[in-house]
Parts: sequence; structure tokens; C-alpha cells
Amino acid sequence: MSFYRSIFFLPVVTSPVLSGIVWVWIFSPDGALNWSLDLFGVPSTNWLQSSFWVLPALALVSAWSNFGYDMLILLAGMLAIPQEYYEASHLDGAGPWQRFRHVTLPLLKPALFFVLVLETIRSFQVFDTIYVMTAGGPVRSSYSLTYLIYDQGFGYFEFGYASAAGVVLLLITLVFSLVQRRLIGKE
Repeated sequence: MSFYRSIFFLPVVTSPVLSGIVWVWIFSPDGALNWSLDLFGVPSTNWLQSSFWVLPALALVSAWSNFGYDMLILLAGMLAIPQEYYEASHLDGAGPWQRFRHVTLPLLKPALFFVLVLETIRSFQVFDTIYVMTAGGPVRSSYSLTYLIYDQGFGYFEFGYASAAGVVLLLITLVFSLVQRRLIGKE
């Protein structure tokens, strides 16, 4: 079990720059993904140079890099559920789906809420993957608010504009977190 935890947690401790470089190779026109798709007769595409495919590619990289951390949080939440609840529901005649729906899911709700808020905040703050893999392109289709802050501050030396955009990022993140708390995390 600890071996699998280590394997799943490895992307979390890998440098975002290093993993971005590896994923650039995977998504390149002659990379591993297009080679694999060619085996099945699917035409290859230039994933990071396509305005349509660049965001799904970046989302895949982000999900891969954060999966291990989220998995550990949810695993800890599941291990904290007392076994007696499962035994009692089994004695009451609950099947696997009912046990999941009425025991696991409600007791895992705090961990799910934490992971959801954490991933929402991370999605607003994504910078390093975009910087390494696309630099905001093609045609700014992967341009994010954090990349705008970097670009305005260090590219154009508009520090006031970058600071204002940082405050807007803070407010947007705060609003999304409060909405999630209102909808999901009441208790």
C-alpha cells in the first residue's frame, strides 16, 4: 500500500518545471501521446499549439500533478471513518452503493470540501505549468490571471496594474471559496 501511495504522490514532489518539460515532450507532434494515438489510427495533433486543445492538455497536466495530494487527503478521510458504521449498515441490509451513499459520502464531505476549495484556489493560481509549457499561447488561449500579473509586472514593468490584478485574483478566489462553503461545506 505504501508503494502505491509513493507512486501516486511522486508528481506532487516533482518540480513543476521538470514535469512541464516532460509534458511538453509528451504533447509534442512527435511525442509519446501522438505516437500512441497513431497506433490506433487517430491522427496526430499539435496539442500545445492548438487553441482548442491547449486548455485540456494543461488541465490534464494539472490533474496529474495534484492527484497524489488530493488522494492522500481523501484516503485519510476514508481511514477516519469508523468501521462500525459499515458493519451496522451491512447488518441493516445496505448494499455497497447504499453504504457508499449513506455512510462514506456524508462522512467524507469535509475532506471533499477541503479538496474542492484547494483545487479551485490552485486552478486560479496556476502559473508555472503555463509558463513552462505554453508561455500563455497560442494566441493567449492559455493566458491566466496569474500569468497576466507576471506579464504586466515583469514583462511591461506595470507594477500598479499587476498589483491591482493580484487584488482582483484574491477577491475572485475569496468569492469562489465562500460560494463553495455556502453550497457544500455548511457543517
